[in-house]
Amino acid sequence: QIIELEKKKIFEKTDELEKNLATVELEKRRIFEKTDELEKNLATVELERKSNN
Repeated sequence: QIIELEKKKIFEKTDELEKNLATVELEKRRIFEKTDELEKNLATVELERKSNN
């Protein structure tokens, strides 16, 4: 009985951790996308600055 309860707790915790991991992976992807966007913006600004000089 106690073992079954502990198993259930472990499965629930594993499920929670997997959801957290999925959230972290999603946030990581968003950060990479935002970084890429910012690098493109920076390159554009640098090109505009060069063309204005």
